[in-house]
Amino acid sequence: MRIFEYKEFTHNMLLEFAQITNKDDLFYQKYGKVKVYGGGEDGKQKEHNPPHFHIDFNNGESTRVKIPSGVEEDLISYDMILNNKIKKDLKKWFLQPFKMDKGKNNLEAIKEYWNTLNDGDTNVDLIK
Repeated sequence: MRIFEYKEFTHNMLLEFAQITNKDDLFYQKYGKVKVYGGGEDGKQKEHNPPHFHIDFNNGESTRVKIPSGVEEDLISYDMILNNKIKKDLKKWFLQPFKMDKGKNNLEAIKEYWNTLNDGDTNVDLIK
């Protein structure tokens, strides 16, 4: 798998992440970007448990969502309440083919990016 990492500086910290959504995704157009952030191979804490992804909504809000084991699992958001419509659309988006690797769906890509970006970071759990 090829990883396209994005880097941005926020509060004098370098943040590395992979954007999972694509501008052609209906979820991206309707709600916003899905990103997975990574830690560091030096073992310094840059991410935290449980494994999660971020949604940066088009209206400027954002939330962290626990990475579910499957689409049947209820979605847990840590920073805001996700309404049933967003949850339903997100679960539907999970099952769609990942744009950069048609051999996996978006949920599988989120899990793989979490593991890849956080490999070597002793502060987080990897997804099995």
